[in-house]
Amino acid sequence: LSSFLYTADAYISSSSAIKFQTLKIASTANNLISSQATSIQSENDLLALIAKTDRGEAVSKDDRLLIREWFNKTSLAYNESNQSPFDDEITYGNFDVTYVDSGKSQDGNPAGGRLFRGSLGRLLYRNEGLFQHLIREPSSSDGNAKIFAINYIKGKLFNFIPMAVILKGVIARLSDEERMKYVNKYNNPLSILGTGRADFEPPIIAFGNPDKGNAFSIQAGPGSFVILDTTYVSPRIRLGLGSRGSIFVFSRTNNPLADTWKQYLALKPQKASELGVKLIITGTLSYFLSSQIILKFAVSPLLSLIRKIVMIASMFTMFTGALLSISRGGIERNDFAKDVNKGQ
Repeated sequence: LSSFLYTADAYISSSSAIKFQTLKIASTANNLISSQATSIQSENDLLALIAKTDRGEAVSKDDRLLIREWFNKTSLAYNESNQSPFDDEITYGNFDVTYVDSGKSQDGNPAGGRLFRGSLGRLLYRNEGLFQHLIREPSSSDGNAKIFAINYIKGKLFNFIPMAVILKGVIARLSDEERMKYVNKYNNPLSILGTGRADFEPPIIAFGNPDKGNAFSIQAGPGSFVILDTTYVSPRIRLGLGSRGSIFVFSRTNNPLADTWKQYLALKPQKASELGVKLIITGTLSYFLSSQIILKFAVSPLLSLIRKIVMIASMFTMFTGALLSISRGGIERNDFAKDVNKGQ
């Protein structure tokens, strides 16, 4: 019996050792797999990782650090090559805004702002496309080619009203003096060869579908500008660094929606402030009529109900007009812009 117990104990010990070794090997394999999954070795790895982040809104802390690390390493290598992205043809074309990571000094989301990419904005507005195109026109008579930036948001308001926002701006290379003002202010390493300033016209906000002939547009808010350093370009992606430390990954796209901004810009926009005044006047008059004149004839329950509906609609019209009158079109305030323009 003792011999049997000894043999059984030896078998159990041997079996435990085998299980321990098996678990150890499995743990090592899992660590290797995890290490491979959490490293970015190529553009393919980068795009695969950020595809799960909803353009950076749902990125984990660890993945954010990995993306930043790859971004900085790739940008540094490109900068050391002394290439100017402004002179490279692959810099230009249609690009999807694939990933955004806001810098510490950034107010709101740098791609869409709070109005469209904030928590409330994403609840009310279903995004179908977020683009930034760079377009270089043929050289003019003075030998200089104009470079345009097109920031384009396409989606549906309340999930059924087609809506688009377009900002069109001219890009100019930033002088070293201006560049250093932003470097000193926000402590971000903007490159000499890749940093430019895009001066945008007031935003165009369009509703409806141009293909069906039911679209209209309004021009809301002030003009604006952004500072963006193109830190790396390839046939597939373009990397950008904002003056306040935000990083962007743009991927070249063939999405049919990418060019629909042209149809919206072809519309004749109405100024939001003018439309707002018209709505305020219309709402005020209808409210007065429903509350005073119609009151004398609202003797039945049905007419009384109609009167209340008209009054509510009138108040909504006035409120909408007031919002349009003061609308900035989603443009975030930039107090530092005044300091730079003053040379401070």
